[in-house]
Amino acid sequence: MARTVEVRSPSFPEVKSTDPIIAEMEQRWQVLCGDKSHWRTGIYSPNFSSPEEIEELERHSCPELFLLLDGAVTLLVEENKELKKIDLEQGKPVLVKSWHSGYCPNGPHTGRVFVVERDEFITEYRSVKDLTV
Repeated sequence: MARTVEVRSPSFPEVKSTDPIIAEMEQRWQVLCGDKSHWRTGIYSPNFSSPEEIEELERHSCPELFLLLDGAVTLLVEENKELKKIDLEQGKPVLVKSWHSGYCPNGPHTGRVFVVERDEFITEYRSVKDLTV
């Protein structure tokens, strides 16, 4: 079943400039900071450890930039009704516009990704089954 979530600006916590921002460990998604009506950043650490665990993909109304910080994270993206795995590499950002999710092949929350996205957008969620049939 499809569902939709709207993110409205400002969609990030207020932080003091030049102070370190503490990233919580073992959390799937944490919004860190942003610039109102422009962008926000966050840390993504998937709780799945294999593609078989992923039952739902998401797609934003804007692109997302993924940059691996540490560990191992694989993105699972839908292209032409097929699933494709993208192993993220440190120092090599990946821009994603399609349906996607992710997993840590070495176990839940063993990899972390820095994400940049818009401050306001719509996210659609659909089952993997619906997208690949």
